[in-house]
Amino acid sequence: MKKILITIFIFLTVIILVVFIWINLPFTITRYYDIKRGENIIQNVQTYKQKNGLPNNNEWKVLEMLGFENKVDYLQPDYFKINDEIYEIIYLDGLDGPFLKWNSKERVWKMGNPSKYK
Repeated sequence: MKKILITIFIFLTVIILVVFIWINLPFTITRYYDIKRGENIIQNVQTYKQKNGLPNNNEWKVLEMLGFENKVDYLQPDYFKINDEIYEIIYLDGLDGPFLKWNSKERVWKMGNPSKYK
């Protein structure tokens, strides 16, 4: 009985330790695949921008062609055209931020809220 309790204690401790480490890892590691997918979308948007200008927020067919995934009611990641030169790509996961975002003016991935809502 004592060995079973020790084994359960060690198992729970390891699980708690793994969760703690995962939560404290930098977002560049935990969101690696989102960033990688976002980089492909950014490249497609930049190419499209040179030929046609930035697409508008409601041009879903164009955005799907550029690599955004249609989730029926929204696109993943989300796209916000701020003006004719600046846009944001944001992974809106959950109800409240901070969210993973990329701004074409700053040109870096960071955690934050969309500029649209500031």
